[in-house]
Amino acid sequence: MTHQPETAASTGRREFLAALVLTGIAILAFVAVFGLVNRFRTWQRHLADRLYSQGEQALKVSVPVVAIDDFRSALSFDEDNERYQFSLAQALEADNRVEEARSYLLDLWDRKPQDGAVNLELGRLSAQQTVTDRALRYYHNAIYGLWEKDPEANRHRARVEQVASDGAVGHARGSGDAPALEGAHGCAVRHGRRHRPSYTGPAVRAERRGARAIPLL
Repeated sequence: MTHQPETAASTGRREFLAALVLTGIAILAFVAVFGLVNRFRTWQRHLADRLYSQGEQALKVSVPVVAIDDFRSALSFDEDNERYQFSLAQALEADNRVEEARSYLLDLWDRKPQDGAVNLELGRLSAQQTVTDRALRYYHNAIYGLWEKDPEANRHRARVEQVASDGAVGHARGSGDAPALEGAHGCAVRHGRRHRPSYTGPAVRAERRGARAIPLL
């Protein structure tokens, strides 16, 4: 009779130790999986950044077709990256795929209508398509919009492009020459394309509370 309590206590200890070991194994397995997932995500981000950098270089040397492939590949690893989307829109625009570029830019505009870089690119596209009223609204939004880098220089550039586009178009309209009108728009757009803005991103969210974009009808 004296051995029964000892046997029960020993069994209880063994069960406790087994449960403790299994819990430890489960924790270690979870930590290992978590570490692997983090490493995989880090690898994806690094690969996306490398592809994005390649695309930027291709765009700088005027090879938009290569830039488009690189930016699309970068987005396949980081599909919600707005900087990648903006650069893809610029590459599509440089490759004269205007409607595709406009689609990406409008998606960005819907999320951040006060972003100066997005508005400037949309102003250029609208000017290229001779949609004068819409181009002027986008240019106005760019002038009074939010810029992460060199805000004064970028706003001045947007103002110069707006004036150049408006003045050239007004002159061409006065002459009644339709090809000249289209050429005036194209001249203003080509002038602006020499200075490609970079996407502002999330760094200006605090400032955004005090700014408003003109809605486009």
